[in-house]
Amino acid sequence: MLLVIGVLLLGKNDAFSASKKKFEIKSVQFKGNHAFSSDQLRNVMISRPSSFFHNSYYHAPVLDQDLKNLQLFYQQHGYLQAEVTSHTVEIDTSKSQVHIHISISEGSLTHVDGVSIFGNKFFSDKQLAKTIKIHTGDPLEAPKIESATVSILTMYRNNGFLNAEVTPDVGVNDTTHTAIIDFLIVEKVQYTIDNIRIEGLDDIKLNVVGRELKFHEGEVVYYSKLLQSQQNLYLTGLFQSVYIQPKPASNGDSTQKDILIQLKEIIPGDFLVSIGYGTIEKLRGRIQTRYTNFRGAAQQIGATAGASFINREIQGSFADPWTFNTRFSTNINGKWEYLSQPGYDVHQVGGQLTISRKFLKISNVSLTYNLQRSGLSNINTTELPANLINNVSSLIFAGTYDTRNDLFNPTRGIYSQLSNEFAGYYFSGSVAFYRLIGELKYFHSWTPNTILAVGILVGRIDPAKGFTSLPLNERFYTGGPNSLRGYDYQKVGPLDTGNSPIGGELKLVWHIFEVRQTIYKMFGAAIFADAGNVWKLPRSFKLGGIRYDGGAGLRVNTPIGLVRLDYAFKINRRPGESIGKLYFGMGQAF
Repeated sequence: MLLVIGVLLLGKNDAFSASKKKFEIKSVQFKGNHAFSSDQLRNVMISRPSSFFHNSYYHAPVLDQDLKNLQLFYQQHGYLQAEVTSHTVEIDTSKSQVHIHISISEGSLTHVDGVSIFGNKFFSDKQLAKTIKIHTGDPLEAPKIESATVSILTMYRNNGFLNAEVTPDVGVNDTTHTAIIDFLIVEKVQYTIDNIRIEGLDDIKLNVVGRELKFHEGEVVYYSKLLQSQQNLYLTGLFQSVYIQPKPASNGDSTQKDILIQLKEIIPGDFLVSIGYGTIEKLRGRIQTRYTNFRGAAQQIGATAGASFINREIQGSFADPWTFNTRFSTNINGKWEYLSQPGYDVHQVGGQLTISRKFLKISNVSLTYNLQRSGLSNINTTELPANLINNVSSLIFAGTYDTRNDLFNPTRGIYSQLSNEFAGYYFSGSVAFYRLIGELKYFHSWTPNTILAVGILVGRIDPAKGFTSLPLNERFYTGGPNSLRGYDYQKVGPLDTGNSPIGGELKLVWHIFEVRQTIYKMFGAAIFADAGNVWKLPRSFKLGGIRYDGGAGLRVNTPIGLVRLDYAFKINRRPGESIGKLYFGMGQAF
């Protein structure tokens, strides 16, 4: 039985509204909307149609509020005479469903006829107009007026006017559908800093806090500097909480402020145990201990031990984020590692000393001295190396630019790095080479749930000082879960007669695209395409030698990290090759 109940009859349907039986919303339809699509209007409402992953049920009070929100939505975007003229609710009792129909009268769009600023002395009209970003002829939109008000207040508070007031005054002509916007400003006092007070320090030295501050006594209270200093202190990893706030000056001067910094230190030591699984490494585990406030100077010391089916390692490290109280950071680490690769096993022992410097929070340059001794064993390639033990002494210059919003699962931003390694040129060692690696990754949010990711890596290594070949463990390899996912691990590129990889001097890995889609809460999926290869010599590079794959995968974003399952098939498959590969692992492919 199908009952159609109009808006004037809803009052007679109290029994339906109060019924314990749930009626699922099957559809919400609009009539009379031209400025905004039906999908846009549905997103304003709570009473939306049910979806595959979520059931939505009809409640009369909720729908009433939705209708008010629709009218408010129109008015906030310049349609001041817009109204919901009627609505009907079709109730299908046999299927326990409802269909909602809404009629809208949009009216005329009101435009901005002029913008004026009054009361400003510190900033000129021209300076403020740049931050207001509302122009004559624009639609009258409340969110833009609110944003402009906040922008003006931010400008003043970033220049010491902590109590400045900004009031927008909107005059509307209903006949011409135009509006005049006046921003009324009361600047009040520009404050300067008298004293800086720090509370809550126990083990951390005072200068560790002071070097992270962007403000000083005697200067204007720049609110942006207070926020930046608070962020800097959080990023040290030394504090549970950081509060920086202006307080009335202890000297009683009404034009000055004291800056109070309230801190709560964290327990500086931690001990972590992690277990994971991947197609290549199989079961793997790691134990890590770290002390983050050595000598009270925010220096870090740590030790790590890890093992998997192909790898075992022990590592010790020391880091000083402010070397000799300068903005240069120093990292020292020593490492022993055993690694089983498709063509050989390698035992390595060595260490690195890195000095780096950050610029503008998004870029970094570093200089690394690398000293490493490698011993090869269980070699199953027909191309035997000249030496089974190699000593590498090298210098690495690297520059990084990083605007990603998340290091492990980014949704927007760019990551790029260029590194140059010189081995044996001016240092002792049994091998000499020059290695250049360039990498670029790009992430873009099409929607909050749809991410486009693109990446490319190019590497070249050349023997130097009379060497004609490179050790197996210094060559380039590709193929596997983080590069070309349709191929066996490290088996894209030169192979010997026994199908073992022998590596090469030129490498290309191009993640042509990966579209990452959130499906429901922590569950997601991806489609992707990869390309690349390894060439034994740079001069043997040919476009026709590039291998391609494409595929899809599932993602589960768990509290301990992203779990990934990918299947990729070879696009330009050669005779005797498998169709594709299935890989399981942790974290994004790139």
